[in-house]
Amino acid sequence: MRFSTDSRRFAAGLIVLALAAWMTPATADPFIVREMAIVRHAANASQARDEALAEAPLEALNLMLQRLLPKKQVATLKLRPDAARTAMDRIAVMSETAVGESYSARLTVTFSRERVIRMLAARGIVPVAGTAPPVLVIPVLVEGEVPRLWADARNWHEALTANMPKDAIAPAKLPDNGFGDRSAPVQHVLSGDHMTMEMFRLRYRAQGVVLAAAAPVAGRDRVALRLYGTDAVGDIEMNTEVVGTFDDAARVVFETLSERWKSDGARDNQAGERDVVITGAVASLPGPDEALAGSAKPR
Repeated sequence: MRFSTDSRRFAAGLIVLALAAWMTPATADPFIVREMAIVRHAANASQARDEALAEAPLEALNLMLQRLLPKKQVATLKLRPDAARTAMDRIAVMSETAVGESYSARLTVTFSRERVIRMLAARGIVPVAGTAPPVLVIPVLVEGEVPRLWADARNWHEALTANMPKDAIAPAKLPDNGFGDRSAPVQHVLSGDHMTMEMFRLRYRAQGVVLAAAAPVAGRDRVALRLYGTDAVGDIEMNTEVVGTFDDAARVVFETLSERWKSDGARDNQAGERDVVITGAVASLPGPDEALAGSAKPR
């Protein structure tokens, strides 16, 4: 019996996944805010330091809650400094500088999981249960009406790498653009072919694969962005136009994955419902069939 190349790759991927399962890294703790930058000015550096360390718990609590809750939910919370101090376990000064009337530092603030959950429960809020399994994000750069992958999408890949958040509630991985990636048929990758996506998912030990297609809008400081595939929540199909550069578009990619995970968790916790597909307002990038035809032109 003869097996196709895709079938052999699929079988090999399953073996690699089984052998490497014990190596899967632990997920980041969303209740720890690491390397938070803080700057304060006062009559002197000593006073500025005291103010910075007094205000840091509330600042860190807001950053931490933005990981656990949808943005709209965080905006409704009116938390006081005493609530932040109660929820906090410890604060560590990683580095600091005091000059004249200024003080700046990088802090790591650790919160108690139990106290944070109790604090939110008192307000009728149940946070997402935990960190999402990682998702592979494949960069697709659309230039000159042609979608490009791997080394040909270097600028977009670099922007995603530079803007990938640390300790994300919905962690992502990026391809290494190695031989295994480049050997996949381009048309199969761009179309989201099931077998090809499964091979990438297994190779990178990811929950799903999302293609992030970015196309600079000619003559405008905008990037047409399309996300399609499967993330930790389910199927995703989103088109939007981002004001700014590739860096701004990259941040939208990771924020979208995070918001989907948090919103889905909130629905599960509060209503027992799942609604896994989101769509943006601007259909600015082509579908897979158009990409295959080489006509990936942003409108």
